Amino acid sequence: MLLLLIACSGASLDVEEQSPPEPVVQHGSLDPVMLQQAQRDLVAPSPSETRLAVENAGLGQLAPLVPDRDYKMDIPDKDRVALRTGVLLADVVLTVSDAESGLLVARLRDLQTGLGALGAGEQMVATVGEVADQLENDSITRDDLMKTLDEATGGAHSDLGEYGRFVQAGAWLAGSNLVARAVLASFDPSAVATRFWVSNAAMLLQQPEVARYYLEYIRSEEGRTKVGSDTAEALDSTLSTLLEVSEKSWEGRRAREVQENVELIRSSTQNILDLI
Repeated sequence: MLLLLIACSGASLDVEEQSPPEPVVQHGSLDPVMLQQAQRDLVAPSPSETRLAVENAGLGQLAPLVPDRDYKMDIPDKDRVALRTGVLLADVVLTVSDAESGLLVARLRDLQTGLGALGAGEQMVATVGEVADQLENDSITRDDLMKTLDEATGGAHSDLGEYGRFVQAGAWLAGSNLVARAVLASFDPSAVATRFWVSNAAMLLQQPEVARYYLEYIRSEEGRTKVGSDTAEALDSTLSTLLEVSEKSWEGRRAREVQENVELIRSSTQNILDLI
């Protein structure tokens, strides 16, 4: 499952007033011990969860809100490739229902390149290429595309090894940025349902445990070594802002104040995405 690649560990996205049923996760022949290990290592909400929460919140289509990304995937820095692969995965999953076919095909091609460069399983890499071919030939539905990708990547997190953390980070940042854009686009201060808008914004975007995890990592010796001291300082500042905003209580706040918090999340995640 893609859910295994970037799933939620304590950061659920339960929708107020209409919580969706827990999805049935089919893991195929994935070894139970491997599955338990993968689940322990997962730290951020999956794009699949986020997409479901966005749909239940009634935020509308996300594809028009995705910024242009001109990523090079054939670079020697594998950590950066992993971050970009996570971003692409989030873009594909969150816009699978409404993205223009040509854009979705291009993202799938780049995703395939990224997964291959990170040493993912041959079958998984091949399947991403196959669904891209089928979409280009108009021989697969969007639902079947998601299902096929889902079934092909059951052991992806274990396959990616040390790069899994960076793939998760890229997907979380891209997902949070895109959802923040959607929340801001839906804001109407004259609407009578601003309280419901505030609740949705908090439910979708307040994830302090994820921000804290990556902040602690970037402050560690391993994290600073991986990204370099200059980049680490920039990431520390941005992640600190994300953590501060996420830890605030948004309930009972004026909609305009929450709007400012959402904009901070959008701009902060964009700052990091610009470094990738």
